[in-house]
Amino acid sequence: MWTSLLKLQLLWVAQNLGDPTTCPVGPVGRALALGILEDTTDTSDATCQLQMAAGVVNSGQSSEWHLLQNVGELFNHFRVDDGKPTTLVGSFEFSMGVIGHVLTMLVYSGVIVALIYLIIIGLPARAPRDPAVDDGPTTNLLIFMCLVYALVHVTSDQYIPNLPKMGRVLHGSQFVMSGSLQYTILLKGLVGLMAAWCSDRVGRRPMLLAATLLMMVTCIMCGCATRVEWFLASRLLQGVAESVEPVIVAMARDYASEAKQRLKLIGILECMDFVGCSISPVFGAWIASRYNWRMPFFILSVAWAFLSFYGFTQLRESAPEANHKTAPNLSRILGNPSLRWLLLTESCILGAYFVMDTNNSYLLENTFGCSPLATALVILGYGLLAAFGAVMSPHFFTGTIMACAKTTCQFFTLMGLISFMLGVFAPGLPGYVGGVYLQAISMMMAYTSVNVLYFETLEDCAGLAAACEILIQMVFSGTIFVISTYVLVDEGVQTFILFQAAICVIAGVMFWLGRPFPHIIDREKSPETSPVTRENSPVSHSLHSSSCSTPPP
Repeated sequence: MWTSLLKLQLLWVAQNLGDPTTCPVGPVGRALALGILEDTTDTSDATCQLQMAAGVVNSGQSSEWHLLQNVGELFNHFRVDDGKPTTLVGSFEFSMGVIGHVLTMLVYSGVIVALIYLIIIGLPARAPRDPAVDDGPTTNLLIFMCLVYALVHVTSDQYIPNLPKMGRVLHGSQFVMSGSLQYTILLKGLVGLMAAWCSDRVGRRPMLLAATLLMMVTCIMCGCATRVEWFLASRLLQGVAESVEPVIVAMARDYASEAKQRLKLIGILECMDFVGCSISPVFGAWIASRYNWRMPFFILSVAWAFLSFYGFTQLRESAPEANHKTAPNLSRILGNPSLRWLLLTESCILGAYFVMDTNNSYLLENTFGCSPLATALVILGYGLLAAFGAVMSPHFFTGTIMACAKTTCQFFTLMGLISFMLGVFAPGLPGYVGGVYLQAISMMMAYTSVNVLYFETLEDCAGLAAACEILIQMVFSGTIFVISTYVLVDEGVQTFILFQAAICVIAGVMFWLGRPFPHIIDREKSPETSPVTRENSPVSHSLHSSSCSTPPP
């Protein structure tokens, strides 16, 4: 609350400093006034800095000294006493705080009551699978799935550029504000294990409805937060809601039983995901520059409200008759060597992405001397190339999903080898950017095909399979990008570039170790397990138009 009051003072200072005819002062006063706004962390520190600044400039520039005295008087006039604001700005933030506090307590109370009810009564029965699901996803449903899948990441990534400003307003340190992203990612992975498993038992529709409604409410809570503690409490629930991501992946398995169709559907989802991740920081920074950092949260709340409304009115249950034997299914998934190697392959592919994503800004700005704008453009280019690769992945389908996965993983490994050679002979900025761009083009081709191959025989426990996928990725991908940071700091740029390229090559080795995937070969050779072609849906027809899969019996 005090930061907005201090901003009001600085606005008055800037207006006077900006007009030399009305208040001719030198650069010292301008620098000190700006420094007070940027560096102050509490009200007593602000008063102390104002007094020190007035003492410094009193030595030779009386006009600046009088100006800073006026700033001090203004500060005392607009101060908040005993939590009761005395200004219009303070009243606005006080009202926002009250709304946020009440809403947060109500939502937490509702969540706790719902959990107690489910523990006592048990999980509700799953609705039967809607026959219309066999026709494939409609265009509106496909848009809904893409928006939910993308906005999960946009909601978190959009406030990354605003973290310093938010830290000053919410009284949060850089460590705490950055941690609001990191612990949410961890929480999303842990809760996602339960959410994906529950979607097999209670259905996809209830999980999606609860997640979209909770995302809508938590966006409002984040936008109304006035202290970092309340913001973290809101982000905690938001991390729970973001765990809906594996449920969308399981839905893709429900609606597209043919491998070629599923490859295109997963490719579209991943394309939207990378486009959303690429533009979300720009969206958050631009809206915050025109209004404030709270506005993107309110805009996203409206978007989630529309998605929630569509889900309540149009979404149908798509989960098939699931096999509820958890222990045998876990043994079936994690006990199969081929599936384990596929999960490790996925983890290495995502690990290469996380290595770039978590270290890219530090490397480009601090090591190569790039500007923040140039760094943002590099990240944008990476995301667009990855999205292009996801869209192009179905073109590698040559009759079976196993052959497609083999081709794309070989391509990804080849790009990793080229990146490694660039790191050896050209470890500078052009070599690094060229290498990661080569990885970006091939990364999502390999990931989507391996993902489809993994789910090929797990349609009756797709939710549990998605939970296992998240667990393995969270452990191994997280380990990879943590190691990469130490490599960059301790071993230098060239070793880091070689490490990142080596991860791509290791992904190809992991896939090769899992061959020949006998469970997939048996399924593709068995006519009675071949999926039935879906012709009725316009989206399904477009996905199936160039399919090479086995015709229906």
